[in-house]
Amino acid sequence: MKEGGSFGPDLTAIRDKLISREMDRTGLLREIIEPSRLMEEKYRTEVIKTIDGRFFTGFLAYEDDHIVRLITNVLESETVEEVVKQTIAERRQLEVSPMPEALVNTATSEDILDLLAYLASAGGLKPTLKPNPTSSR
Repeated sequence: MKEGGSFGPDLTAIRDKLISREMDRTGLLREIIEPSRLMEEKYRTEVIKTIDGRFFTGFLAYEDDHIVRLITNVLESETVEEVVKQTIAERRQLEVSPMPEALVNTATSEDILDLLAYLASAGGLKPTLKPNPTSSR
């Protein structure tokens, strides 16, 4: 499947993790509520300060002995800033996920259950028809 943007984990893989019991729905919900708890290295935000005082913030796209390239706009992954390593005064990775903490705080219980079901289906969940309370069986 692998549709969507080029940044972030492949959400379609969640179904496989649930089937293989590598993750359960409680663990999935915990990752949604606390996205910084288990964050892969490649999704950490890099902050670079150059010797002339400029700042660059983004996600590592490429690095070799001479340069660092950062994706500075995840919606446009071709937006890359190149920094020559000799000009770097400071460099660090943020420990906070770009996904907001407690994102589901304003969601209803039903919304959360729907989200978990959707993710567990790898995005292929078919909508269910809810019974009409006024209809008879």
